[in-house]
Amino acid sequence: KSKLISIPYTVGLIKPHIALREDKEAQPISFTNFFYVQLDEIYKKLDQHNFEVFHQKRKILSKEEILNLFYSYRNRDFYQEIEEHMMTADSIVLLLINKVDSVWSEEK
Repeated sequence: KSKLISIPYTVGLIKPHIALREDKEAQPISFTNFFYVQLDEIYKKLDQHNFEVFHQKRKILSKEEILNLFYSYRNRDFYQEIEEHMMTADSIVLLLINKVDSVWSEEK
């Protein structure tokens, strides 16, 4: 029999203006390489703060997903702008786990 285990996680989202398809062959001054560097910096920051990317997926969010993520802003004047921006291109959805919790669990 298979048993389900509870894994504490955090959902992260890298918005479209950062998640643009990076060109790893680009010259250092190119526009696409700029976004690749920013994306790399995000992953480094996550690592520095003891987060591990357990799973990631690129996708254009639906209106329902955007509403779930930004629910507290739904009645604000700028919500429509958020929705339009989030639907322009792929975002990167991250499922993050805390490396400290993982290490602690292994030492039990």
